[in-house]
Amino acid sequence: MTTRKITKIICALAIASFLNAGNALAHQGTGHDHRSIPVGWTFDQKVADRIQRGMNEGNETVGLSGFEQKTLKEYGIQVGNRFKTRVGDQMIEVTRTSSGLHIEGPTLGHDDAPQWNLPMSSTHQVIKSSMRAAHPGHDHRHLDFEWVFSLDAQKKIANNLTGNNPSGAIGLSQGEQKMLQRYGIKVGNTFNTLLGGMAFTVQRTSMGLQVLKHVQGMPIAAVPGENVGRY
Repeated sequence: MTTRKITKIICALAIASFLNAGNALAHQGTGHDHRSIPVGWTFDQKVADRIQRGMNEGNETVGLSGFEQKTLKEYGIQVGNRFKTRVGDQMIEVTRTSSGLHIEGPTLGHDDAPQWNLPMSSTHQVIKSSMRAAHPGHDHRHLDFEWVFSLDAQKKIANNLTGNNPSGAIGLSQGEQKMLQRYGIKVGNTFNTLLGGMAFTVQRTSMGLQVLKHVQGMPIAAVPGENVGRY
């Protein structure tokens, strides 16, 4: 990897760290951070169905599990933050609360280009699927979306790319593996992920990830705080 690419990765991670630190300070100073953040969030199907049921029943609050709350926090979404999410064919605005979500109601949809949504966004880029034979428990399809990992996972990938690890193998925690599973990403699947303004093709493995290649010239998603105000 060139020095220029390494510098881009380090700079992007530094910016993300700064933005997350700003969120943390706001949270500590007021108890809650009541800002509306300029990102959309795609919940996994389990949570999306829970939100839909709540809306159908006229409920304004939806509970989230400890794991689901932790996931939002790892991506910089603090208690009190307001953000957009799509449920079925409707774009709604929600606020993260200490117990889950408060449904604010329908809102105007934003440009649904990949750079506006976390942790995953669809892509129209066609990439040939793996021709390797599948074996039990593995699915070698290439998934048609871009994925943004949390800052901690991005650091693992960056350390792998900039360090002396020619294998490209990266370990993920049990929670990180669980999140991929919740979104339907199976062992053996390949997909594109953002790191430092570049897209990489990675494969999910039983231990974590395998970095396969760098993908040139693709529209890719942004970490929280980037492209502020550009809906």
